[in-house]
Amino acid sequence: MKKIITAIPDTLTVKVAEIKSVFLLVLFFVSLLPLQVEAIQQLVIESDRVRVVFPSGFKDQAGIIVTNYQEVLDDLKKELSWGLDSKPTVILVADKTVFERISGNRYAVGLAIPDRNTIAINILPLVSKTYMMLEVFKHELCHLVLHEHIKSSFLPRWLDEGVAQWASGNLGELLLYEGMFRSVRLNLARLAIPLDYLATSFPSDPRSLFLAYEESLSFVNYIVKKYGRAKFITILEKLALGE
Repeated sequence: MKKIITAIPDTLTVKVAEIKSVFLLVLFFVSLLPLQVEAIQQLVIESDRVRVVFPSGFKDQAGIIVTNYQEVLDDLKKELSWGLDSKPTVILVADKTVFERISGNRYAVGLAIPDRNTIAINILPLVSKTYMMLEVFKHELCHLVLHEHIKSSFLPRWLDEGVAQWASGNLGELLLYEGMFRSVRLNLARLAIPLDYLATSFPSDPRSLFLAYEESLSFVNYIVKKYGRAKFITILEKLALGE
């Protein structure tokens, strides 16, 4: 990204969302069974391109996502040659326990839900890290772009995550734990997981999880380095056509 826009335009207004809690909101999007939680007023800021739902106290973070949305999407388009025609919803979650329950991953700070065109972000550890927040958002947005063009049946998990890391330039949901990748990188060749095992899901234990992400990125980087970016984009386009 060139320069982060931190000033929220006066044209962006905050609306009240008639939803009991952010947890119920996310559960609605991912079609899970809700838990009984205390009601929390949710607010909404949106443009004609993106909608951000957030709890009170996080207006600045929501506004930054809205005002920088187009530049983030343009950066992805430069890499993938694809944009996003639909209007995504971004949900800022200010409860670590809730987010962990939703994502099923204690290390995640971001989650893409392509079927609902939705991104959830654990905003608490990113409140004072504007650049990192947008990097996480960029990574998750890449997942939505990929799934808008390629059917899930043609997009194995390892390729989905590998492309998202390659195009966004970061680990996305695991960005806060990038330091834990160092030892994994040193042992990648010795500990490699067969890609078939990573087609639908990633391991849950930390070491194997980080290895799965690193291996996914390494495979994409190998293809791009050996055959060139244009050839790799052609492969993605063929997958989009179901070939």
